[in-house]
Amino acid sequence: MYISEDIDDILRNRENEVLEFKEAKNNFDSRERSDYCAAIANAGGGRLLLGVNDSGEIVGTSVYIGTIEKIPQEVH
Repeated sequence: MYISEDIDDILRNRENEVLEFKEAKNNFDSRERSDYCAAIANAGGGRLLLGVNDSGEIVGTSVYIGTIEKIPQEVH
């Protein structure tokens, strides 16, 4: 889990091959989440931040905590 200082450091960067921002205003379906995670893994690893727009502004998300906990299982 990240603390606010870690997130602030990450948000100072722009999106790139290892950093992807997604607003995720609505819950991602499992296929879409898996596709993003696979793309990041194929690039050698990285981070997917939900609730952040393409400009790096925190906009919040409606993704459920249970969904976030499922992501590692979906990727494996």
